[in-house]
Amino acid sequence: RIAHSAQTLGFVWNEDTFFASLNQARLQATELSQTNTADAFRLRLALTPSGEFSIQIQALEPVRIAVFAVHPQPINSAHPLRAHKTSMRRLYNDALIHAKAQGLFDYVFVNEKGEVAEGARSCILLNLDGTWYTPPLHCGVLPSVARTLALSDDNLRVQERVLTTEDLLRAERI
Repeated sequence: RIAHSAQTLGFVWNEDTFFASLNQARLQATELSQTNTADAFRLRLALTPSGEFSIQIQALEPVRIAVFAVHPQPINSAHPLRAHKTSMRRLYNDALIHAKAQGLFDYVFVNEKGEVAEGARSCILLNLDGTWYTPPLHCGVLPSVARTLALSDDNLRVQERVLTTEDLLRAERI
């Protein structure tokens, strides 16, 4: 995903530097896991326009039940940066701060057509009538790693489908 975004956005891309950065991240994560009791960690690998990588590894906060609400501001599904994970995420970052202040795990965004898109920090998977669904990319969804893995999981059998807030309310699982 990052290589595709780099090419599309005109960033310098060097595959060897990328893999060296991943290896450095793996070593840092191994060290951190030896001194931290967290069960899971998040890796943020950022690329500058000149082709330099930076690494951030953080322990994920444990979540037993993910309570969320629908964000009041719709997103523009046609915005060209929706297809890329960038640092230009003010709307998402502000929404997450506000959500946490309200005791929520996340805000879910809908687009200008009222279609469910994604959370400020999460992809959306709904179980409706025994089948898992996720919104298609054209709804304004980032092609996230978690979403990609879910779609390729033969056990989950996730399908793409336009989802609405009504689907959120009637979902068996989210």
